[in-house]
Amino acid sequence: EKNYKRDALKKAIFSELENVVVRLAATCQLIQTHRGTRDKESLTWIKNIYEKYRLNTPQTTLDNINKLLTVSNEEFALLTSLMKAKENACLGFKKSSLPYLESVLSDLFLFDTTLRRETLEVRSLIDILNEDIENTQYYHRLTFDSSIIGGNRDTLMKNIDNGHIEIEKRCKSIVNKIIKLLDS
Repeated sequence: EKNYKRDALKKAIFSELENVVVRLAATCQLIQTHRGTRDKESLTWIKNIYEKYRLNTPQTTLDNINKLLTVSNEEFALLTSLMKAKENACLGFKKSSLPYLESVLSDLFLFDTTLRRETLEVRSLIDILNEDIENTQYYHRLTFDSSIIGGNRDTLMKNIDNGHIEIEKRCKSIVNKIIKLLDS
């Protein structure tokens, strides 16, 4: 019975982690498109995640990604620049959570030390990501303050852009960590 419970628990946690992988990879794609920094390597990374972990990815999404990957580098750069957001545009992000994992924390003793540690590390990294999202949301809210002008406004926009960069890096890091955990 203990093995059955452990296996069912692991399957459910891993299913939740797969969903997080897809959401965070999509966040990376959104940020790269917004900033005009998308490249074929990162698009391939995202495509592979969609194919492996998101079984209900619309075929049109995969078709569009495949088309983008087959165009010349010059065309790809042009399309990327055309899709880039206007200057001073801000993104809104949703925080990530692991509600199932949170509800079964007391049962993690069923797993070996490595799996417990890796799972809890992912949880901790998502908490840090959520702090980054809160900081960026704070700066975004400040853009509506008409008293912030000139150099302060420029600094504010730079902070937002830096927040986007940090969120993308953290998302990618978490995704790669989860994939390593799922493949172990």
